[in-house]
Amino acid sequence: MKPHILIVEDEAILYDGLCTALEKERFTIDEYTKSFDQAIKRIAAKTPDIVLLDIDLEGEKDGLDLGNLLSHKYNIPFIYITNFDDETTFQQGLKTNHEQYIVKTKPNLNSKEIIRAIYTTLNKTQNEISPQKGLMGNIDFKENIRNNYGNNQITRFPINFEDMIYITNKNFVAENGRANSHFYFQYP
Repeated sequence: MKPHILIVEDEAILYDGLCTALEKERFTIDEYTKSFDQAIKRIAAKTPDIVLLDIDLEGEKDGLDLGNLLSHKYNIPFIYITNFDDETTFQQGLKTNHEQYIVKTKPNLNSKEIIRAIYTTLNKTQNEISPQKGLMGNIDFKENIRNNYGNNQITRFPINFEDMIYITNKNFVAENGRANSHFYFQYP
């Protein structure tokens, strides 16, 4: 599945430029979002895999407010892409646990730098899972059981606790009569 990106940017021309570059990389891009309130609505409609976030937004709340919420409430990784190159704003941004802080270069953005930051962040977040948030599952585990463990290639992927109905360690008896103890989970 293609990673879904929410771009929160109050300048339409920069949003369009980012969209063009990211669509070439086969990302899906959410609709134009230029304020804190619009971003919350977009997140509620479809949770993005990553957010590209300007600090200067329309409305009363800015990107630092949204970054704090992304980090502490939604647990969505984000990258600041901003005009603010001052030390004070950068230090405030550090408190929000952003993945990266990229300063805009006008008139063009460095799309290669942004794309690399996105891939780095997605790679990091896909390979990380903490014991407090979930566990590591195996892709094809059902298929491996059905095939009596004929395929030894198993790929791991993270499973969040909120995505599970139950976990059990009941014994499983394969078609060949071998009893095996496994953890099973079922998505809601």
